[in-house]
Amino acid sequence: MTALAVEAPAPPALGVHDWTAEEYHADPLRPWGGSVSSTTLRHVLWADGGSPAQVRWEQLHPEHKDAYDCGSVAHRLVLGKGERIHVVDATAWTTKAARDARDAARDDGAVPLLRKDFARARRLMHAVLRHPDAGPLFAPGRGVPERSVLWTDDLTGRYCRAMLDRFPALDGPGRPLAVDLKTTISVRTRDLVRTVVKYGYDQQAAHYLDGLASLGLVDAGFLFVFAEARAPHLVRVVQLSQTWLERGRRRNREALEVLDRCLDLDDWPGAPPGLLTLEPPGWLDTDRQDDIDL
Repeated sequence: MTALAVEAPAPPALGVHDWTAEEYHADPLRPWGGSVSSTTLRHVLWADGGSPAQVRWEQLHPEHKDAYDCGSVAHRLVLGKGERIHVVDATAWTTKAARDARDAARDDGAVPLLRKDFARARRLMHAVLRHPDAGPLFAPGRGVPERSVLWTDDLTGRYCRAMLDRFPALDGPGRPLAVDLKTTISVRTRDLVRTVVKYGYDQQAAHYLDGLASLGLVDAGFLFVFAEARAPHLVRVVQLSQTWLERGRRRNREALEVLDRCLDLDDWPGAPPGLLTLEPPGWLDTDRQDDIDL
């Protein structure tokens, strides 16, 4: 008797998906070679403080950080969608009972949060939703929360993915706008510039806009809503200039080419080899001027 051939499953279709955060971060394309996220692109270049070796280690050994929980809760409250929240009635994670409750919540697929941190997250939510510029961006009819986009890079052929906090409404008036919510330390202009550089948010914005362009939304805009993590939770809405976006695309292209070679060769280099001779920087012995607040 001839055995019936089993047809291999097809990868997810290109386009928009309603993946959960857990599904997205697990990479739904993993059985088909994986897909490239903005986070990977921002961490692969040595010049940006990353390395292929670090990216590969984090892929194979994912580490949970409590800061992720606070960010997840803020997103859940503002967006109205996301991971379940489990409030632990404790003042700190120092007791065994609190840590056991935290671990049990995570095992159950929920995000554990201390009661005081949950209260702070609610204050942040109100600050965002009541803000005259930010609030309307999350209003009903202005888009849908947490939609993922899957596309292929034209040059490398690699799958790329992005999860947008607020996917733009396609039937509304005006330009379609995608929105990403960020908690931050400070929304002063100079601090936001440093934040964009430190975390590669120009790369993220360019990557997300490329994903929207793959859907035909070539005129879509992308906005960041930054909210301070500490009270009174000051809020600012930020659009990166074209100069920022071009910088982000250049770095994304460089990172994609590095990543493409790593995947082809299964070689994930770390620090450059050879002896490094350090010279003192030019600013070391010069007088420092106070920063000017922009």
